[in-house]
Amino acid sequence: MAVAQIGPGQGDGAGFDDFGRMRETGNGADRYAFRTPPLRNVELTAPHGHDGAIADLRDFIDHYSESDIKLHTYDVNQLEEALRPTLLANAADILLTRDTLLDGVVFPPEVVDQVTEFMKALTDPAARNLRRLAPGSVPSGLPVD
Repeated sequence: MAVAQIGPGQGDGAGFDDFGRMRETGNGADRYAFRTPPLRNVELTAPHGHDGAIADLRDFIDHYSESDIKLHTYDVNQLEEALRPTLLANAADILLTRDTLLDGVVFPPEVVDQVTEFMKALTDPAARNLRRLAPGSVPSGLPVD
């Protein structure tokens, strides 16, 4: 889906590029293909994308719309300052492997909003506050704040 490559990656290509599924299969068609995580509680699991390149769930869903353009105009300012210099300049390579089903896909803002709300509906209300599951101390005996 053409997510920008940030962070340390796996070091497959130039710099810290991450070739994704291709690391396991050796198949060039799997380059930049990444596992889709479960969607349950996705509202609570930011940042989004295989490398956390997109901070907000709505922005991640919106990225499906014209993802080729959004990859080229990716704004590193949404990242923690320490990660900003890690953006790789490999957009052209990523777009060579982008799923053609996304060609021409444009979602109006109201569709992005509706899909975002649907995704939020997959959140278990009990998962919103997990403090009750935090131990009082770690195995060494030190307290957990």
